[in-house]
Amino acid sequence: MRRITRIATTAATVVALGAPSAALAQQDLRSPDAKDIGSARPQVHAVDLRSPDAQDAALRRIVVRPAPVAQPVGEGLDWADAGIGAAGMLGLILAGTGGAVLVRRHRGPAPIPR
Repeated sequence: MRRITRIATTAATVVALGAPSAALAQQDLRSPDAKDIGSARPQVHAVDLRSPDAQDAALRRIVVRPAPVAQPVGEGLDWADAGIGAAGMLGLILAGTGGAVLVRRHRGPAPIPR
């Protein structure tokens, strides 16, 4: 019984390790851009697995890149937003100070020194 189990385990391991290598041999490892470029160009006998940039460099093509989009220039400080922020901060400070005063008053009378 152990012999059959050992043979079956060994056979399953060999099959499991052998199957992915066959699948990887047929897999196309190019990026989607390289696949698109490859399908647009006339097919030759060998498959070119280089990236489109490497293919263009090999053919010495000039690649024109679009100019970067200019960001709009700010018009300075928005005083309305600054005022809202300052008023909010003042409100927080007043609320914190008022809370501290209330807690201090409710502690009870101060002890009388002797």
